[in-house]
Amino acid sequence: MRGALIAVGAILMGYALLGAVTDPDLKPGGVLLFLAAVLVAHDAVLLPVTMAGGALLGRFAPRWALPSIRAAGIVSVAVGVVSLPLVLGYGRSADNPSILPLAYGRGLLLVLATTWAAALAAAVLVRRRAEPTADSPALRSKPAESSRPLPAPSTEKQPRPSTGAMPPPSTEEQPRPSTGGTPPPSTEEQPPSSREGQR
Repeated sequence: MRGALIAVGAILMGYALLGAVTDPDLKPGGVLLFLAAVLVAHDAVLLPVTMAGGALLGRFAPRWALPSIRAAGIVSVAVGVVSLPLVLGYGRSADNPSILPLAYGRGLLLVLATTWAAALAAAVLVRRRAEPTADSPALRSKPAESSRPLPAPSTEKQPRPSTGAMPPPSTEEQPRPSTGGTPPPSTEEQPPSSREGQR
C-alpha cells in the first residue's frame, strides 16, 4: 500500500512539473520564491505547532483516543491553512461574481465537523475493541480461577533435608586399643612392706 501511494505521488509531481516547465507564462523566480516560502513556513511554523499540539494532547487526552485526536488535529490545521484565503475572500471582485462564488466558511465548518466525527467514531471503536466482553474466554475463566480457595499455610515443622555431609567428630576421649605388649611400669611409689615382700 505504501509503495502504491509513493508511486501515485511521484506521478502527480511529475505531471505538475511537466506542466510548469511547458507553461510559457512560467516565472522561475516566482516559483522558487514560493517553494522557499512554503518550506520555511512548514519547518518553522507548521511543524513546531503540530509537535506542540501533539504533546499537549498527550497530557490531557485519554490514551485510547489519542491517535484519533492527533490525526483529526493535523487534518484540521492543514485544511484551515489551505482554506483560510478562500474564507477571508482574498481575490474576490465585486464586478466578477464568478470569482470565489461559494460560502467557503460554511464548507470549512462542514469539513471540520466531518473530520472530528470520524475521529470520535474511530476512537470509540478502538475503545470497544480494547475492552474485554462477557463472552471472551479470558473473562469467563477469570472468576473460576479467583473462586478457587487457596491452601492454608502449614505450621508443622518440616524436617531438614539431608545434605549428605559427615557428622562432626566427637570431642570425647576414646580409649586406646590394646596392642598386646607389656604395660608400662607404674610410677606410683609402693609402701615399704610391699618392697620387703618382693625381696
